Amino acid sequence: EPSYSPVRLQEAEARLRTLSGEDIDRIERNLIAGLPATERTYNRETMRDALADYAAIGPAELRANLAWFLKEIIPVAEEVGARMCIHPDDPPFSLYGLPRVVSTADDA
Repeated sequence: EPSYSPVRLQEAEARLRTLSGEDIDRIERNLIAGLPATERTYNRETMRDALADYAAIGPAELRANLAWFLKEIIPVAEEVGARMCIHPDDPPFSLYGLPRVVSTADDA
């Protein structure tokens, strides 16, 4: 919720009040089902638990982790002649309240 303006939250709440329980369940399943890079299945509770694991990681910690990773991997890539690149975040904004690492040109 901190990622959204008060107006956007009010709009979402108004829309939510017009939906049936079945509609809400369907939306929830669709939002949770589309997580990349995982074979794990989530429901509302397990998704909240998974997100809680990352609660202490902000943009600075995420960038520091990326810097550490690159410091470790780039020399090895250079040794074997591999070229490294980074794909920008897609979408370039926070999802589920989690920070992103390469959302703007300044991030790269």
